[in-house]
Amino acid sequence: MTPEEKIAFLDAIQHLEDRQKLTLEHFSWKLLEGTRYSSGMDLLSETVDRILQGTRKPKPHIPLGQFLHEAMRSVASVDTRNPKRRPISYEEWMEAGPDSLRDTDSEFACSPEELLMKQQEQSARRKTIEAAKSRLAHNKDAVAVFRGLAQEMTPAEIRKSFGLTEKAYKAARAQITKEIRSHGLGPLR
Repeated sequence: MTPEEKIAFLDAIQHLEDRQKLTLEHFSWKLLEGTRYSSGMDLLSETVDRILQGTRKPKPHIPLGQFLHEAMRSVASVDTRNPKRRPISYEEWMEAGPDSLRDTDSEFACSPEELLMKQQEQSARRKTIEAAKSRLAHNKDAVAVFRGLAQEMTPAEIRKSFGLTEKAYKAARAQITKEIRSHGLGPLR
């Protein structure tokens, strides 16, 4: 969104009827269960923030109240997917204390320094994978396996979707693994 569009969007929210604002606030409270948001206003604020960042785009043919309603539902839905695997924030971790979270399936938050190290490791891993993809771009089977893995497909789904035989799939997978391990990374999945 351009700065002018952002201002117009925020003005439009401000000029919603009181009834619409109350309906949105009431609805947002219903969506909180299982999310990390502590209030309906937190969820609404996160939704508006995502819209302003451009990750949710307003549709001109949909009334603003309805659009915000659907966008809040979407944001809450993403946040509640597999809550056991949802990483907790550093602040949540500090509030709860690491000992109370030790037996959960949640990914533990970490200190800002550890977070930076993890981000650097992930960045290095991504670069290595991209380099491997580039080096194996001539191998159509390896490209198919990379695409399938990116879409989180199972081996059977990859073989079926890209028309690979078991032997071709295993050979491509072995080439990918060899290429990635040559750079010190473990196998993909």
